Amino acid sequence: MDEVQAILRNPIVRTGLKVAAPEIALGVDLAVTVVGGLFGSRRRKPSATKLLAAIDKRLAKVLEDLATTQSKHFRRECEIRAHELLGVLNEWEKLN
Repeated sequence: MDEVQAILRNPIVRTGLKVAAPEIALGVDLAVTVVGGLFGSRRRKPSATKLLAAIDKRLAKVLEDLATTQSKHFRRECEIRAHELLGVLNEWEKLN
């Protein structure tokens, strides 16, 4: 998250993101806050098992949404989310 935080420190980027996609900007702010809370503390680091469990839970929800949605737009969004989460898992496997 260091790279994301460095990019988001630029006020031009933050303003542009808020104008172009306010819902994504809000989601990014929330994600940065949550991740900062989880990983920012040197005393309390979550285990890899907990992190993988969180990814698994999110991927399961995305796949459920993908299977049940009738909206073509939302289906595409779910496909992108699933692809990204699977990409994270693939990168994880490469590290281990």
